[in-house]
Amino acid sequence: MKKMFLLIFLMGLIFIQCGKKGEEGIVIRYWDTHHNQEKTGRILHELIDKYDEEHPEITIKRQYIFRDNFDEKLATAIVGKSPPDVILLDRFVTSAYADKDSIIPLDEFIKKDGIKSTDYFKACWNEGVYDNKTWSIPHHTDIRVLYYRVDDFLEVGLDPNKPPKTWDQLFAYAKKLTKRDKNGFLSRIGFVPDWGNSYLHIYALANGGRFMRNGKITCNEPKIVEALTWMVNFNAWYGRENVLGAQQGFGERDMDPLIMGKLSMIIDGDWYLGILEEYGPHVKVKIAPPPVPKGMPPSSWSGGWAFAIPNGSKHAKESWKLIKYLTEYEAQITYATQAYRIPALKKAAQNKFFKTHKDYKVFLKMMKYTKYRPVTPIAQFYWDEVKAAMDYAVLKKKTPKQALDDAAKRTQKFLNEHIAKKAKKQQK
Repeated sequence: MKKMFLLIFLMGLIFIQCGKKGEEGIVIRYWDTHHNQEKTGRILHELIDKYDEEHPEITIKRQYIFRDNFDEKLATAIVGKSPPDVILLDRFVTSAYADKDSIIPLDEFIKKDGIKSTDYFKACWNEGVYDNKTWSIPHHTDIRVLYYRVDDFLEVGLDPNKPPKTWDQLFAYAKKLTKRDKNGFLSRIGFVPDWGNSYLHIYALANGGRFMRNGKITCNEPKIVEALTWMVNFNAWYGRENVLGAQQGFGERDMDPLIMGKLSMIIDGDWYLGILEEYGPHVKVKIAPPPVPKGMPPSSWSGGWAFAIPNGSKHAKESWKLIKYLTEYEAQITYATQAYRIPALKKAAQNKFFKTHKDYKVFLKMMKYTKYRPVTPIAQFYWDEVKAAMDYAVLKKKTPKQALDDAAKRTQKFLNEHIAKKAKKQQK
């Protein structure tokens, strides 16, 4: 009898130890910039919490970091030898994190678990590859398309089943859809190239431009200057001051100009569909591929998010298991269908939900043609410079060529200094 009690007691101790979560067990610290007030953040965190509950040998501690402070906090944590174990980062800056040794390469984990780059959309995977190593695993992606109001088309005699396909058609449609009040103020705008989430990139890439060639900054090459000039001329037809005046009453959610009926067409990401369904269910909207210059093939661009393991993580093996779970089929489907996101995993994107959804069929079609931003250690700096050049040109503070020449000069100088500084550091 005593032996029986002893056996039960020992089994109880083993059970308690194996199931114990907290400071004495393995703690995985997870950081991201998505808070629970956002649907995307809430759903992702629910998946992480589910994994936490199903794995009593670990405890996952989630922490929200304000996006503007993320880099600084991560750098401080790494220097202080207390980095998080898993981070969710804006995928296009993966190369910058890798170049600074802020994250570790994942190739050994990838090889061991038989993960193939071809399992993911090319744009998603390639953004995480730098210096012939893979530094992040893509979670979800996005795509930019044209959204347009059906009733506006019908009102002016345009066929909503025949959206504009070329830049010339887009301009002609915008003119026809635009309305002014008796004082000449814009009461409805057909389309504004720099509104939404298109930026210069969608037009430059569609026009055959490339932002880097052979490691050199090329944002001022002729095709990109031509694209920015087109954007400026488009705005000039309205009068940019008139566009800015009309914009004063716009905002987010139900104050969105397309939902308010103040804008007829916009190029935005796939996530915009969720905004429309939540805040504008009364508005009839259709989507189509972004218009391109006459004679050019279909084009769009993609961004998205990816998971990485910071340098200095004490639990890289366990962190990888969490990343693998979040990027596999079931978790991808759960997240993508509820958060209105395109899964980066191609198999998940072939799920019935996406193949039968009238709008997601367009999104997935465009993933075949999508492009992505340059993989460079100065990704954020370059993005900011190109965006500033676009703003300078559209606001008529600089000519398109001058704006892009200035951006190219500053960015190339910054890149050269970065490369030289890194080389000097490696020689020590």
